[in-house]
Amino acid sequence: MDSSPLFLPHPLFLPRSRLIPFSYPFSYPFFLPTFMAVDPHKHIAVVHVTMVFFIALAFAGLGTTGCASAQTFGGHTFGSIRSLAVDKNEKWLASGGEDGRVILWSISSGAKRVLLPNHSVVSSDVHSGYVLRGEDGQLLSLNSRDQVAVQAVHFSSKSETLVVFAGVISSYELTTGSELHRWDPPADLNYSCGLAKPYIADNGAVVASLWCKGSETEDLFARVIETDSGRCILNANVAELRPRALFMDANGHVFAAIGEGGIKVWELPGGHIRFERGAREATLRDGVFLPDRGTIVAIDDEWKVTATDPGLGRDLWELSLRNALRGDVASRAFFASITLSPDNETVAAGLGWTIVLINGRTGEELRRIQLASNKEGPSQSVIGFAGPTRLVLTDGERLRSFDITTGKEVWRSARFDGGVSAGVVSPGGNFAAVGGGTAEVRPVVHVFNQLR
Repeated sequence: MDSSPLFLPHPLFLPRSRLIPFSYPFSYPFFLPTFMAVDPHKHIAVVHVTMVFFIALAFAGLGTTGCASAQTFGGHTFGSIRSLAVDKNEKWLASGGEDGRVILWSISSGAKRVLLPNHSVVSSDVHSGYVLRGEDGQLLSLNSRDQVAVQAVHFSSKSETLVVFAGVISSYELTTGSELHRWDPPADLNYSCGLAKPYIADNGAVVASLWCKGSETEDLFARVIETDSGRCILNANVAELRPRALFMDANGHVFAAIGEGGIKVWELPGGHIRFERGAREATLRDGVFLPDRGTIVAIDDEWKVTATDPGLGRDLWELSLRNALRGDVASRAFFASITLSPDNETVAAGLGWTIVLINGRTGEELRRIQLASNKEGPSQSVIGFAGPTRLVLTDGERLRSFDITTGKEVWRSARFDGGVSAGVVSPGGNFAAVGGGTAEVRPVVHVFNQLR
């Protein structure tokens, strides 16, 4: 697969106005003449005239090279994009940033509405903290960027609302952008950003996050808050567990935390402990609920994937993936991800530069997608499935799409100057969005469609 960027000055119009990216296999040695091409729909392209075999190479790649168009949305002021979400009807895109902003985008028109959940930014110093203006107009200085950043955004699957976690928990009505509900944490609690990210239930009814009163090693709590009432329905000390991931079942009735100290599962509301297991030799990094029986599939940093049934209190299957790794990958996976397919049958485990597809019911390994490795480069992170046969991932620098039936890469984007810090695939699998940003590069969101 050609590694050159997607957006290059070499387009060719083909039947049905399909725009096919094409690039030379080497850098320009000299200027080349150009001509204009117009398709039946009056779209115009400037095409460089080159040798016949270059054009033949472009047509030879049509069977394996996909095509995706893109939009770029700006509006965040500094830092990186922390979270992205798409509503169930694929009309709205929400982005949450390190600058404390939530922006609601109309995907069809690109129109935006800026939401500021709990403060407005006066000035910033990305390295030493932010200076903010609170709701009462008083200037505030915060030492940690993560106390300011929007950590999670999520559209409710059952109503036209957007739920936001940014230290406070807020919900918004989509058409007007008005705030519906808000929860402010007690004064003696600090949001703990160094471990697991907050998790918003699929239906948007509850939000789980980690909080501490003093040191995270002594007083670390998992709290689950109802979005509409602000009622705390779980407050559990998880200092020994030191969670690396929080997640729930689709209805928000079962909550799990996994990490260095093992796994713990609670029923909601009420907080009854359904299942717990102490630490093993490896730290659990990520997990998901399989919706049929509440089975938990989790991955640890020793490259092992395990399915656990909390009701039965035992493991259903275990799959070691260490032999899937190349020798240049570190012995432990400090970044690993688990994603579930739309039909809830296939688990995609992202392991360094390897993606492994697993039958969630049996633990059978279905396919490995081996990517070119680079000791200095970023590892892969699975974003989601675009339909039954396409897997979308990011390598920290660009977006990539793979055919899971063949294991072949079918499309990749250009490298993004600000990198990739967040990504999402729409519920219908029709488009994907990624966002980035650094201290030097202003954060933007890139939206790609025609993924399938």
